[in-house]
Amino acid sequence: MGELAGRLVELHSGDERQLEAILSSEHGIIVQAPAGYGKTKTMVSRIAHLIASNQVPNPKRVLALTFGVSAAYSIRRELTESLPWLLAGGTVSTARVAQKVYATNYHGFSRRLIRLYGHLLSEYLPRIDMLTPIDDSRESHLARAGLVLCQGDLGEVIDFNAGVRRADAEYVRAHLTSYASVVKSVVLPNGSIPYNAILVLALELLGRYPEVARFYREYFTAIVVDEVQDTNLLSWWLLQRLIGDDTKLLLVGDPLQRIYGFIGAIADLMSIAQH
Repeated sequence: MGELAGRLVELHSGDERQLEAILSSEHGIIVQAPAGYGKTKTMVSRIAHLIASNQVPNPKRVLALTFGVSAAYSIRRELTESLPWLLAGGTVSTARVAQKVYATNYHGFSRRLIRLYGHLLSEYLPRIDMLTPIDDSRESHLARAGLVLCQGDLGEVIDFNAGVRRADAEYVRAHLTSYASVVKSVVLPNGSIPYNAILVLALELLGRYPEVARFYREYFTAIVVDEVQDTNLLSWWLLQRLIGDDTKLLLVGDPLQRIYGFIGAIADLMSIAQH
C-alpha cells in the first residue's frame, strides 16, 4: 500500500478531496465535480485502492458502469492506462488487470445478462446479438424495421418510450409488464429488439428470478458509475437491483453536464442518490 499511496498522491497532485474519496472507508460515495477535474481518474484510483487493500478479492468482481458507449470507452482507456501502473509492485498481479474489471454501459451489461439467462423469458433472447436494435419512439421507425403492430400494441410501445423520455416513473413502472409482453410476443419474433427493451428485459430477469439478482449482488463487490447524471429510469432501477448491503459503491458525475435529459436522464439524480 505504501507504493500505491505515493502513486496516488502523484497522480492526483496531492488533491486532498480526491484522495479522501479514493481512500474512504465508507460503502457509498458520491463525487460531484465539473468536467476536467479528474473524476474518471478518481474512479480508477478508487478501484486500485479497493483491490490493493483486499476489499475486492478479484478485479473481475469490480463493475464499472456508465450510460453512453463513448463514456464506457473512456473508462476502459483510463483503466488500461492507469490501473497497472498504480498497482505495480504490490501483491496483485498486474497482468491484464485492467481487462479483468468489467467496464461497460447499462445496455452492454443487460445484453450480457440476457445472453446468459434470456432463455427464461423467451426463446429468442439467447440469440440477442442476432436481433436488430431499433428505436421504438415513432411508428415510422418501427415500420422501417418491418414491424406492423395493431393499434393497441403500437400505442403501448410508443407511449412507453415517451414515458421513459420524460422520466415519468409512475407511468413507466405501471407499464413495464405490458410493454415487455408486447416486445416478447410481437417484436422479438420479428428479429428486432428495442433499445428500451434491452433494459426492461434485464430488469424482468432480475425481478422474476431473485437468485440471479442475488448472484450479481454478491459477485460484484464494488460498483463504480461514471457520468451518473446521464442515467435514466430504467438504468437507475437496474443499478439499484445490483447493489447489495456490502457493495462498495462510487457514483461520479456533474449535475450541470446532464446531456441526455432529452432521452430521459433523471433530473437531480445525484441529490436523489444521497438518500
